[in-house]
Amino acid sequence: MEYDQLSRDEKSRHFKETILSSDNKTERIWNIAAEIKGHQKTTNIPIEGDPKLLADQSIHSSCNIPRSEENLVFKAITKRDFLKMGELLKSKHSSGFDDVPSSIMKCCLEQVAVCDK
Repeated sequence: MEYDQLSRDEKSRHFKETILSSDNKTERIWNIAAEIKGHQKTTNIPIEGDPKLLADQSIHSSCNIPRSEENLVFKAITKRDFLKMGELLKSKHSSGFDDVPSSIMKCCLEQVAVCDK
């Protein structure tokens, strides 16, 4: 029991020292939280080559998706349909892959809807 308490105290001391000596305290706190939860931070690995070809190879090899020479076909929608779908978005401040929060998208739906129909 005493060992557990000493271990917790030492970890706490270590994390406090690490945070205090860090230049970016917020980032360090998040890194410590990830470390405690057991999440490993991913590192960016430089990849060379044609991005389109690399993405295609990666998707098909990791997902076992059969290759297709057909292009995607997109259905045209009206401006009204676009605005209607945009209003259905949940207003969240977190962003996805495009780094644009849905709350911002909802504010500028009219400007994004460029079709005339």
